[in-house]
Amino acid sequence: MLTLFVACAPGLESLLAAELTSLGISDVRGEPGGATVRGQPSVISTVCLRSGLANHVRLRVGEPFEVRHFDKLVKKTAALPWGELLRPGTRVKAHAVCRKSRLYHSGGAGQRVEAGIAKAIGPAVEGGPELTVAVRIIRDECVISLDLSGEALHRRGWRQQTAKAPLREDLARALLIVSGWTPDRSLFDPLMGAGTLVIEAATMARRMAPGLRRRFAFEHTKLDTSAGLQDQRKAAQSEVLPGLTTQLVGRDHIAGAVEAAEGNAERAGVAGDVTLLRAELSEPWPQLGPAHVVTNPPYGIRVGEASGVHNLYTSVGEGIRASGWPFGIVIADRRFVRSLGLSLQPKLTTDHGGIKVSYYAG
Repeated sequence: MLTLFVACAPGLESLLAAELTSLGISDVRGEPGGATVRGQPSVISTVCLRSGLANHVRLRVGEPFEVRHFDKLVKKTAALPWGELLRPGTRVKAHAVCRKSRLYHSGGAGQRVEAGIAKAIGPAVEGGPELTVAVRIIRDECVISLDLSGEALHRRGWRQQTAKAPLREDLARALLIVSGWTPDRSLFDPLMGAGTLVIEAATMARRMAPGLRRRFAFEHTKLDTSAGLQDQRKAAQSEVLPGLTTQLVGRDHIAGAVEAAEGNAERAGVAGDVTLLRAELSEPWPQLGPAHVVTNPPYGIRVGEASGVHNLYTSVGEGIRASGWPFGIVIADRRFVRSLGLSLQPKLTTDHGGIKVSYYAG
């Protein structure tokens, strides 16, 4: 039985716990910054392949231990069960955080952990893949975790072209969820930028596993053979729906943004499922029948003066009222909530590129 910590963006913890439970994982406990999961090695593949809200998956190695001297850190690290997890010669990079501890030099702590792992599995072989280990020494208690996901899981592999300050894929999925949108309804994003919201919605509607197009760090560990990744990949691929009956429409007034969205949709495999248009915000909105408006308007730093932001939010609010559609929207500055002229329900607050942003629905 493994104990994993599944990390997510702040504010998404309850959504992540619900998602992991929906994936059939029975032992899930929400915590600040993510959720703790217990299960067999196959749970690693399940989370990495199928979670759309997780950022990283980390395996706690052994039990926490007390340490106050660097030589003890090397010895106690070497005594952990690295031989059960890593192949001989694996390259490892340790990143340490030290707080309120006798060992306060994070760089030195990371080097000692790397030395302890090398004692356990042998010196690193140049040119091989490099795995990451997280080290936390808080009040002289050390916890060491192995990163199993590698590159952040929100990087699905298709968003290679961006517009200004695009919404990350995991944050886009969270907005779609809290907006109340479901795949049986059409969707409209009048300020799509690089198309992340519309494309993420298409992958959700097509039942595409978020990690289906990428690789993971645990594939370079001994856990690879017991996690059943290849079988889970085949199962996930077989679940993908052939097409959609609803319309997913994104618009932007910048030609470069439309071009970026088109490239991203092609790489995501949903180019035939989305409609991406160049149009001014003031132009009439499409006729879609039952639909949701889900959008991430530009923040003040992206459009300049406060008056421009006010006018933009006013126009979005007018369009939503005229359509009568339910909506989900990101607002970075609460001064502009009133500009929408809508009744808003706050859903969550998270961090996007160092900026606190709030999600509202109505």
